[in-house]
Order: sequence, then structure tokens, then C-alpha cells
Amino acid sequence: MPNFNPYANYGYAALIKEVTAGTPIKPTNYLRFISESLNAQYGHQDINEIAGDRERRIRHIQSQNETEGEMDILVEPKMIGHFLRSLFGVPTTQTLSAALAYRHTFAVSNDPKTYTFDIQVADAPWCHRFFGSYVTGLSFAREDNAIKVTAKITARKAF
Repeated sequence: MPNFNPYANYGYAALIKEVTAGTPIKPTNYLRFISESLNAQYGHQDINEIAGDRERRIRHIQSQNETEGEMDILVEPKMIGHFLRSLFGVPTTQTLSAALAYRHTFAVSNDPKTYTFDIQVADAPWCHRFFGSYVTGLSFAREDNAIKVTAKITARKAF
């Protein structure tokens, strides 16, 4: 069994824009995160029968599965665009100075892009994959001369 240290600082997140919404792809864009709380809640309701052994709850009703949470990251120029694109949709791009500077204008659209996220905490020998994910909110804060963003993420499925 590998030596698992859940308090080590080796966690990472990876993401990639999905070609077809809800179809997972192996992520290729890696980033460090400060904290995350993405969690799959598998909804079911136990059935308590009137007669019989009440200690055994072998029947249940399937309810809605929800996968959502937050991820705190530091804003990096090449990564924040993925989160903005997922929240607002595809930006309009202008070339400002001879292909050296660009301006991306994000406007709210009805076509947000979905992403596949891989999250590996600490030096665990596994990772969690969330696909069909989209950002539902962003909040920015300035801390110690760095910009931190908290992204609220909702996913269709996880494994």
C-alpha cells in the first residue's frame, strides 16, 4: 500500500473544455488550487416498512444526484479564461497591437461551455473526475498582492 499523506501540498486540478457537453475527456491543462469542496451527493431515501425488521434498510427510492462545490485558485492569465468562458460563454477577441496584445470581451450568453475536471488531493494515488461541469459563479478577492477567485462549480456526473 502506498504511503498516503493527506496533509502534503501536492494536490492539483486539471481541466479541459469538452467537445460534446457531458462527454468526459482527459484533461491537459493543470493548475494548483488552494482549496476545493467538490463533492458528489448520491441521493436516495430509505423506505421504512410497517412490518418486518426495521434494522435492515435494503430498499430505497432514488432521488436526484447532485455534484457541486467550490474551488479556490489564484488568478493566472492562461487559466482564468477557462472559468470565464464556462460562466459567460465564448468571448469576443480583438487584436490590439500587432498580435502582441489581445482584448477578450466576455458577455453573458445562453451557451456556456462545459468542462471536465480532474482533482487529486494531496499525494493520493487516485483522482476524482467531474464531467459536464460548468461554473455557476465567480467571486474575486485580493490577498497579499495576489488575486484569488472562488469558483462555484456544478457537474453532471462524477467518478
